Amino acid sequence: MHCKKDFTLLKEDFDLLKRLSAPEPQLCPDCRLFRRLSYYNLNSLYKTQCKICRKDIFSIYSPEEGYRDLCQDCWWSDKWNFSDYAMDYDESRSIFEQIHELSKKVPRPALFIDEPHTQNSKYINNSGPSKDSYMAFNCSDIDSVYFSRSVSFSNNLIDSYSSSHLNNSYEIVNSYAVSNSFFVTDSSHCVNVYYSDNLQNCEECIACSSLRHKKYHIFNKAYDKNTYFKIKEALLPGSYKVHKKLYKEYKDFTRSIPKKFIHESQTENVSGDYIYSSKDVHNSFEIDGAENIRYCQMLELPQVTDSMDYSNWGDSATLVYETINSGTNINNIKFSLNSSMSSANIEYSIDIVSSNNVFASVSVQKGDYVILNKSYSPDEYFALKDKIIKDMNERPYISKSGLKYKYGEFFPPELSPFYVNDTVLPDYFPNLDLKELSSLGYRIKNKTVKKLKPDLYAHELPDKIEDADESIVAKVIACENAEQDLSYCKRAFKITAYEFEFYKKNKIPLPRLCPACREKSRLKRKNIWKLKKSKCACQGRFASDYKNKYEHKHGSAACPNEFLSSYDEKENIIYCKDCYNSEFN
Repeated sequence: MHCKKDFTLLKEDFDLLKRLSAPEPQLCPDCRLFRRLSYYNLNSLYKTQCKICRKDIFSIYSPEEGYRDLCQDCWWSDKWNFSDYAMDYDESRSIFEQIHELSKKVPRPALFIDEPHTQNSKYINNSGPSKDSYMAFNCSDIDSVYFSRSVSFSNNLIDSYSSSHLNNSYEIVNSYAVSNSFFVTDSSHCVNVYYSDNLQNCEECIACSSLRHKKYHIFNKAYDKNTYFKIKEALLPGSYKVHKKLYKEYKDFTRSIPKKFIHESQTENVSGDYIYSSKDVHNSFEIDGAENIRYCQMLELPQVTDSMDYSNWGDSATLVYETINSGTNINNIKFSLNSSMSSANIEYSIDIVSSNNVFASVSVQKGDYVILNKSYSPDEYFALKDKIIKDMNERPYISKSGLKYKYGEFFPPELSPFYVNDTVLPDYFPNLDLKELSSLGYRIKNKTVKKLKPDLYAHELPDKIEDADESIVAKVIACENAEQDLSYCKRAFKITAYEFEFYKKNKIPLPRLCPACREKSRLKRKNIWKLKKSKCACQGRFASDYKNKYEHKHGSAACPNEFLSSYDEKENIIYCKDCYNSEFN
């Protein structure tokens, strides 16, 4: 996006930009993020053929775009070499146009998968070791994981997001070490927990919030073991109607329980949300093991240091700027995407592996001193690189939004290989104005609505899972949202054999929404990447809607603490860290 609003660069921003040897950005942090995300397609896959071996494959690239996408075997083979597609720099044309031309010629990986450690796993992408998994994206070390995103070290899991070390669970979000649990958010080390959030070291809890080391609780009330299991049997019968009612009651209840203004642990001097084991992190989200980073997102593999405007991946990365989906031993990477595996000094490049000193290139593996896929001597490389940067500053590319793309700006959105609809951008900014984005050069795909001919409509599914039989498997079911004008809804879906067995075993009612609609609903259970000035809602021991159980540092007066939070004050009672810990830790 290009909001054209004024924004302020802080002293810490200037200090980091100096370390990164980067000029001042022209866009605000949100607009810079919009632009990066327009180049990141995670889970919109197309059927196509490998352009070398002609094997049927899935690809993040639509066949109509004309990319030379390859299967994993061919991509890593010696059947091609990046230098075969080398181009000489044409000073009469923008370097952005030349990179775009090169990106259409050179082979590209259709997906990003750890193929040697993947077994019987279909429709996956950006994934590490995977076994018997389906529709799992940005996942690693998984076994029998279905319809999930950003999950690791987990097995027997369906419909979950941003979690690790899960087992035999369903609809888990932002949680760690959870087993035999369903519809759980922001929790850790829990077993047999249902419809709950912010729990730690809990077992056998239903519809609870912000409990520690508890057992046999329902709506935060303690019961003896026999009474608890009698109530549990009535509340969890595998009925869809009961599920809907209980979930609504739980959501209403959890709004009455204070939330800590930020999801964090083991942090020092941080702002943003979902930040763990980090220090000096500013306005960043979903970060683990980072130090001195600003305006970053989805860096969940430590360690990341001294970076800015860096989205997705991590794993021993330093001095990274305006880059997305890159990581694993990288250093000094700027204005690039998909750069990985012991690479350094990479700028304006795409799909770079184990390379050093690469500028304006695509699909370079084990290359050094490369510009437009052509290798040079070190002296020739730096001389030509300096000339291109000089040309970029003197004759910048003008984007459709009117922005002058001098050296220091990420790739223009109109040159992205993806429609915005296919990227993760709408996932993290659900209220996008697509018409406005189109006017700014973002590519928008018009939705094609086909006539729906399902075997069943959602309302025709049996209420209780025990009344469903195996005949439901592979039937076309109309999504409950099929008649709504939702750009992401797939309108119909099927129940797989694994799902059916899982739902039966765990007494979970059959879903009524397609996987895309379920994922949208699940993503809403995490706060959006937007900070707002807020004030601690704690009004003293007896003065607020929530009655504090313990004495706080500020006594009977209102807490004076203010902070930046991604929580919505209208929907939540937000406490500062001290007040929250006084009540719940």
